[in-house]
Amino acid sequence: MAHVLGPLLGLAIAAGSAQPSPAAAKAEALKKSCEKGSAADCVTLAEIYAKGEELPKDQDKAANFYKKACDLSLGPACFELATIVRAAPKKDMARVVLLLQKACDGGVADGCAQLGGLYHSGKEIEKHLGRAAEFYDRACTAGVAASCGALGAMVLEGVPMAKDPARAGALLMKACEGGHGDSCGPLAVMLRTGQGMPKDPARALVLFQKSCDAGGMSACFEYAISLQKGDGVARDAPRAMALCTKGCDAGEPRSCHSLGLINRDGAGVARDPVRAADLFKKGCTGGIGAACFDLATAFMGGRGVKADLAQATSLLRDACTRSDPRGCVASRSSHCSPILRTGASCAGPTGVNFQQAKPSLKCGTKSSRT
Repeated sequence: MAHVLGPLLGLAIAAGSAQPSPAAAKAEALKKSCEKGSAADCVTLAEIYAKGEELPKDQDKAANFYKKACDLSLGPACFELATIVRAAPKKDMARVVLLLQKACDGGVADGCAQLGGLYHSGKEIEKHLGRAAEFYDRACTAGVAASCGALGAMVLEGVPMAKDPARAGALLMKACEGGHGDSCGPLAVMLRTGQGMPKDPARALVLFQKSCDAGGMSACFEYAISLQKGDGVARDAPRAMALCTKGCDAGEPRSCHSLGLINRDGAGVARDPVRAADLFKKGCTGGIGAACFDLATAFMGGRGVKADLAQATSLLRDACTRSDPRGCVASRSSHCSPILRTGASCAGPTGVNFQQAKPSLKCGTKSSRT
């Protein structure tokens, strides 16, 4: 009998010792509560599997329990599930939109903000500016500063709604004061010019500096211009030049064009037509029409680049499409090509002097004051 009872007793002891771990027991309890309708416990269990700290990480299980909570109308769960679906190798953007919509409707401001961004960019779903504005507005009302800034920019441009500088200014101010540094620059421009709000050059300067310090390269350019002109601040040409260099290095096209003018003209530095042409190219690629025009004249005269009239003509068209009227007129006036090649003045039938530069500011140069 002993030889029979011994093994049985051993099995009983082994079975008794194979108790679930505290983490596994907790997960089982949460699972039962979740299945009974506790959305909060579904989320807690989803987070356990998503983090992988108490139990092995399992994204599929995390998604499953987020789905259960989302189906129980818990907005944050819908948002987390949308994040998982969007990060999947084969993402289902239609499902992402539905989940973000549920999150937004469930009070998750970031869900509204992300929907606004998706509809605005049109990169992952079909672009729809009306819906973008709608969701930005909801997110802004809920306190998402970046959405206030995005909506403010749309209202300022008048797309797709009517242009409203006063409302745009209020939105940009809310965004800037809410910590969205990129909105401080456009707001500062409005304060400097008095567009949509009373002029306040001193405050504009503070905001330019604030946005620049936060990494806003467009604001750095505007701040540089204020330093160069002495507009509300003591003139500081070296610092203005440094800011423009910083901006160009970071891809701010107006800064590149400004530095190109300095190198072309030798304003405070040795003339360097090769570097000037390279900087004009950066400015043109960044959408600055005047930079395209200046690069065209370089190709026509062979200054810093090999003379190439075909390339120059193409660049004049680029200047035209980028809102530089000199490019429009010059590209249509064949008699101007040989004249521009020599760098002489060329006035067409419209009376536009193609070589007379549009008013442009050069960072840190006295000759560029307007």
